[in-house]
Amino acid sequence: MGRYLRVRSLSLEETKKLRSIAQSKDFTKRMRTSIVLESSNGINVGDISKKLHLNKHTVRLWIRRFNQSGTEGLESKPVPGRPPSITDKQKDAIMRIALTNPRDLGMNFTTWSLSALQDHLQRNKIVKKISGSWIRKILIKRGFPTSRARGGRQATTRITIRR
Repeated sequence: MGRYLRVRSLSLEETKKLRSIAQSKDFTKRMRTSIVLESSNGINVGDISKKLHLNKHTVRLWIRRFNQSGTEGLESKPVPGRPPSITDKQKDAIMRIALTNPRDLGMNFTTWSLSALQDHLQRNKIVKKISGSWIRKILIKRGFPTSRARGGRQATTRITIRR
């Protein structure tokens, strides 16, 4: 059996800062902070990964980075290559719109399809250009369930809101 990995003891100041970050609008920061807070409560890596729907390696990575560098270790490092064409702010807007009933936005349907969401995002200049598969990846990565219709080329993905 491997060593039990957990977050080091937190100072009162660190705990306050982490709780503040956990309330932010930034999904990535909230998720990383949740990992640290769950671990500080004595929850093991396997249970954290199940609860947050993350890979165990990801959970271990953020615990180690926090243990080494504190809250600064939870920040994203610059990645090499082309900068992302869709910002986190735009991804947040996509999520917000996907969670909105289309009728509230003046549409004549009640459930988003990826193509309808794509058209709406481009027409309202939320994004310059985006594919349905990229929208699906954004939604899934942020924990939003999508259902894929069975069929051939014309199969669509429905985005359903469970209230």
